[in-house]
Amino acid sequence: MGRWSENCGCATGEHPGWSQAWRAPLRHALDCLRDELAARFESAGREFFRAPWSARDDALTVLSGGGAEETGAFFRVHAAARLSEEERGAALDLLQMQRYAMLMFASCGWFFDDPAGLETRQILRFAARAIELAGPGAAPLEEEFLSRLEAVGGVERWSAWAAGDERLAASLEAAQREQRRLRPELDAGIGGSVRTGSLKCLHAHAAFALARPGYELGEEILAELPAMWPDACCTTVH
Repeated sequence: MGRWSENCGCATGEHPGWSQAWRAPLRHALDCLRDELAARFESAGREFFRAPWSARDDALTVLSGGGAEETGAFFRVHAAARLSEEERGAALDLLQMQRYAMLMFASCGWFFDDPAGLETRQILRFAARAIELAGPGAAPLEEEFLSRLEAVGGVERWSAWAAGDERLAASLEAAQREQRRLRPELDAGIGGSVRTGSLKCLHAHAAFALARPGYELGEEILAELPAMWPDACCTTVH
């Protein structure tokens, strides 16, 4: 069980001597997010379900592409009252939020030596999707989760990844030059960084990517975050 929380030593052997000490801080950040999502699920779920956790436990068929008949049967058993289509959609979003909150602990994300690999990045994407499904008031969850990752090694992880990838390294170097051109009086790179190869603040690189599309490293960082605006409502042209 140590694979999910500590430097237990199990690995592929691809990188002899590498440490998996990153597991403990990543687990802490995900545990905090899981608990916050659980509290939101229980509170909001009472509006839709007789027993929110029982509904979650029975929702696999519905969340795995069940049709109208399966969905209707599910709500007849678990709904606290007759729900409108909009309310059913909100209820299903809550259940999907819990599904992704479980997926972010998938075993493959914790096995390999390199936390910048596909598998660990995937569980971070699961976490991002869970935050997105938490609804319009979820911005603090995103901020807190990103802050925890920064505080416990996110900056180091992305710095190492950029250093080992020629494309991202070139992107970072070009962006740092552009930042110095824009603010020559500071004589510093993005986020006030003065060390070559250091990212310092992930949120500053995310912001730079938004202001300067094409900054590939910043766009990779942004890709780990949930969508910043909804797909419908005020952003849909009717």
